[in-house]
This record gives sequence, C-alpha cells and structure tokens, in this order.
Amino acid sequence: MIYVKWDPWIACSKSTANSYCLTYSSTSEHKCVASSSAYSNSGKYLCNQTTYQLNPFACEVSDLDGKYGRLFLSNGNQTFIRTDVSFWEMKSSDLHAKSIVFHCGQSNDRAFCAPFNTSSYTAATSSISQTEKKRVVGVGKEEALNKIWSDSKMLHSIYTIYIYKVDSNVKASFEKLSKGSKIELNADGTYKVQLNLTSIKSSINCESVIYRIYNSWNDTNKETSYIGNEKCSRVVGRVYDPTATCLPNSDSKFCHHSPFLCNDTTYVYQCNSTANRYSCSPSDLSGKYGALHTLNLSRLYFSLNGVDDVMVPLNLLHYPNSKSIVLECASNNSILACAKLTFNVNSDDSSSSTVVIIIIIVFSIIGAIAVGVFIYLWCRKPAPANPRDEEENIPLHPRQQSL
Repeated sequence: MIYVKWDPWIACSKSTANSYCLTYSSTSEHKCVASSSAYSNSGKYLCNQTTYQLNPFACEVSDLDGKYGRLFLSNGNQTFIRTDVSFWEMKSSDLHAKSIVFHCGQSNDRAFCAPFNTSSYTAATSSISQTEKKRVVGVGKEEALNKIWSDSKMLHSIYTIYIYKVDSNVKASFEKLSKGSKIELNADGTYKVQLNLTSIKSSINCESVIYRIYNSWNDTNKETSYIGNEKCSRVVGRVYDPTATCLPNSDSKFCHHSPFLCNDTTYVYQCNSTANRYSCSPSDLSGKYGALHTLNLSRLYFSLNGVDDVMVPLNLLHYPNSKSIVLECASNNSILACAKLTFNVNSDDSSSSTVVIIIIIVFSIIGAIAVGVFIYLWCRKPAPANPRDEEENIPLHPRQQSL
C-alpha cells in the first residue's frame, strides 16, 4: 500500500496532513471539510479506482493505491513493476522534498519509506489526454450521484452499467460579443482563448478582465450567451470550486460565502500556477492562463493558447448540470459577459468523418455501376442455339438436292 499525506485538494483521508480536514489528526481551530466532499455528501473518504475516474477530486493527490489499486504479494513474488498514468497525476517537480511510504494493507502499519531525490535521468515529457473508456458498475446512490454520459447522453438509473467516456472537447461561445469569440477546453489539456471585447467597450471600467467557470447555466430562453451583469447573474450561479479554494464568489459550502476557508480569517486565496499549480482553483482560468488587460481600449482583441495540466475534468462540466464561463472586471467582479459550456466537436474528427462518408459514397457508386454493367452484359448474352434449328440448316447431300 502506497500512501503519502500530501493533500492540496482537501480530499481528507484519515491520514491527511491538511489542517482544514475534519479527519486531521492534530488539533486545529479550523476544521470543517468533509472527506471526498467534491464527490459525495456522505462524509466518507470514497477514493478508489472507480471514483477517481469519475471525479479525481475525490482522492488525495498523493493517494496512489487509492487511485490505482494496491500491490499484492503472492506466490513468492517480491518484485513489482507497474506503470499508472493519469491526466491529473503529480509531476516530478511536485515531489521535491517529499517522500513515499509503503503500508501493510491489513494493519496499515508502515513497512518502509524513502525520500524523492533528484535523478540523474532526464525527465521525459508525454502527452496524456483525459480521454478514457472504462466500464463502471453503479451499486448505489453515492455512485449514481456522480455518473456521467454515455455517447453524450446522461444515464440516470442507479443500478446499471455506465461508461466513462470523454470523447468531446468543450467550448463557451460568446456570440453576443462577436462571431468567433470563444474559450475552448480540450481533453488533452490544451486551451484556446479568442475574445473580441470591442462591442462592450463602453462597459469596461476596469484595467483587467478575469474569466472563470461558474457552476450552472439555468436559462429558460435556451440562449447560450449573454452580455451584462443583470442577465448573466440570472443564469450562471456561483464560481465552481470543487477543491474548496474559496476564490471570490465560490460555491463551496466550506467557504460559507466568504473568502475564508472554514471561517479562518487568516486564509487568503492566492493563485500562482507557476510556483504551485495546486494553489489555483481548477475553474480559475484567468488565474492559470493570465487575465485580459484592458487598459488600452483600442486593443480589445485577445488570443491565448497553451496547456492546462490541472484542467477541470471535462465530464464534470456537464454533470450534474451544464456549467458556464463568465468574464468579469477583476476590480469589482461585475460581469461583462457569459456563455454556456457546450460540446465542441473536434474539427479533425469532423474532417475524418467527412472523408469516410465520401469514400463510402464513391465505393457505393462504383458498386452500383459494376452491378449495372454486369446486368447489361448478362442480358446481351446470345441465347443457346436450338438443336432443331441446327438440323434444319444442315446442307443437303448432292444426291438429295437432285431429287
């Protein structure tokens, strides 16, 4: 069993070192966060291979055996080599000055441990996508609360088989701002921000604009974007905050509608993704990608792109309800524009599908022509000669001709 106490996402196992967790073993004045609260309201620590696939925030960042399963000794086997991969996994740079501890599974006694040291090997980079296909068996309400779609359709039954499938990227299209204004979040961690704020130039009374994911899009008019604080406030809810970072306007109940986690007045949300990527709320897009500086009102077109390795799981942006992206003035959080997050069909996939369709059509036409030619040739084939006709046409013997 591999276990470390590092818990920056406040998942709160029994061994957590996060002092805001109710399960924190030492005395702490401010303890209020329940275990696996981003996944369930049960108060239980529910990290396992299934829940990690459904919602990685259910697990402590460092809970390796919880996320991937325990190692078992059997038949005298004393050596293990296993590779586990996840989009949300720790980086080698995150492990500086940390250690790893192996526990016995039954007694939970510590068996052995070792520090992480800088290796002489060059770290290899690899591209890991959120895309997964994994069958999950729903066995009760706790799991049913957090199921996701199958083939882009939600499954609501509690006792059934669900398929974890992320095969679509997401985007928020700010069509009310201008055609082509959008923010895209892709399963491979890449993002693209393309925004033209010229149409709301008169409404921008701040030096920078921030953009974050909000926890809902509740619009009976079936619109997918709005402009202005009044209209957006009706449909977007609060800032989606699955890791209880208590950023402004957080929807986490552990922030008590204040910037203070567990009512700790000394707590301050400080997003610095360069120094510590876990310091940012996964939904704080501008905190991770950079704010839009609007001091120069003559240049209000923005284009940003990059890679976000702590991106919100894309399945959670659709379940249990659709979410949105909101543009706000950084100085006073007044909303400038908002847009619903929707599926974004990959253009490469569309092109591939188009090519496949064209190929099918071409082969269908060729097949039809071939069948037509075959039928034509078959109909044109001469009928076999009649034996009686052949007898009637036999030349007469000369003696017979003279009679």
